[in-house]
Amino acid sequence: MAHVLSVSDGTTTVNLMAAPTYFVERYAPGSPEVQAATVAASLYGGEVGQPRYENVTESVDLFLKAASVAALQALVQSIEAMLQKAHRRQRLRVGERVFLQLQLDGEAQSWRSEILTGRLVVVEDGLELWPNRALTAQLIVQRRPFWEGAEVELQLSTSTLSAATGGRTIYNHDDSGSGHDNWVQIASSQVGGVLPAPVRVELRNTAGATVYVNGVHLAVDAFGDPAFGHVVEGESRSSGGTVTADGNSSGGSYNSLSIPGAAEMVFSLAASLVQNSGGRYWRLLARLPLVSGNVYLTPILRNSAGREVWRGAEVLVTYLVTDLGIKDWGAVPLPPVDLGATAGGLQLVLSVRYTGAGTGNLQLDFVQLTPTEYVRRLRLGGTTLAANDVVVDDGIEDRCWCELSSVRQPAGAVEGAPLMVWPGRTQRLFVLFDEVNGGPVESVIGRTLSVRAYYRPRRLTV
Repeated sequence: MAHVLSVSDGTTTVNLMAAPTYFVERYAPGSPEVQAATVAASLYGGEVGQPRYENVTESVDLFLKAASVAALQALVQSIEAMLQKAHRRQRLRVGERVFLQLQLDGEAQSWRSEILTGRLVVVEDGLELWPNRALTAQLIVQRRPFWEGAEVELQLSTSTLSAATGGRTIYNHDDSGSGHDNWVQIASSQVGGVLPAPVRVELRNTAGATVYVNGVHLAVDAFGDPAFGHVVEGESRSSGGTVTADGNSSGGSYNSLSIPGAAEMVFSLAASLVQNSGGRYWRLLARLPLVSGNVYLTPILRNSAGREVWRGAEVLVTYLVTDLGIKDWGAVPLPPVDLGATAGGLQLVLSVRYTGAGTGNLQLDFVQLTPTEYVRRLRLGGTTLAANDVVVDDGIEDRCWCELSSVRQPAGAVEGAPLMVWPGRTQRLFVLFDEVNGGPVESVIGRTLSVRAYYRPRRLTV
């Protein structure tokens, strides 16, 4: 099989190598330029910040031939019509995306790169063959710096379910050892290509009842040991507060802290966790059974000797006692400086103060250490999700919707860039959500979801 090069909007395809009308005389996939600014210069070079690939501008030499002038003009206009669709997509963000598609000799599938702009140019002396109903021209396009392969459903696993497609059940919390996971794992062999690629995540309501979804927190961790404990249970505190048994809390208990002015909870972070974190930032996502009064919280890190080594910004825990959804308390560097494989443990201190009269109360079920590289929040505002309805976060097309009784409905605001999966990395996708139905916002740990994930592998050249 010879190479195949075409332009397609997903419905109509113009095959540029379809003899006896279209012939590609010369084409080589371009390699994207890399742009990176120096952020820390030194005598011998310097550090660069956020290298990025630039869009590729390249050309395809064409020879067009037809049986009549009208047919030849139709060949030209078929290409120009595709370029106009690409322009419309960039200008108005509506309509189909247009792709340059390439299938190399011996490949089982074609790869696509979105065309952003382009033009068809009649080359010098290109009309010499017009009496013979032929034309030489050059297709010049600016496209994305990568090629995408066919869509693939990822095999997902949990601590109790082996890797498979078709959906894996997770819970709205993670109890170590109980089989209740709020994550799915993707094996290193599952993601191909050479570049990270956006993922489409489908969350199906399998709770057996209608859920009024308020907000969904999604994250991917691809840079550490996925087996490290990412949840800090409230009852695991080293000091501060009183542990209370509660069947509606993760781990069967929560920690209750009375606050006559100021107080703190202290948690020990194991050396293995700190070593795995490698100096990266982690968001603190917390579940709260109860908060009374205006309570403010400051995250602090201390070393094993109890000396403060990092302090975060103070945040308001909640302004309503009925707002008990998943709370974001900011990001923490673990550790503040990457200390390598021999880093020691740390103390995570949640310093809280109460501004009202008397005594306030903060009940903490757990804090999830959430990787910040790829974080996504869906604000659904109490969307009614009946049994088997689906929330879809489509990073491939960068859009989000709810599929209610098989009908797509807008899903509200989306925060954060699309989630990405990385080639050759064992990684986990984390999910936490809360709900509201005319009463308090709350996070119910017993809710279940079935998770499916899809991606398109990405490469740079061939």
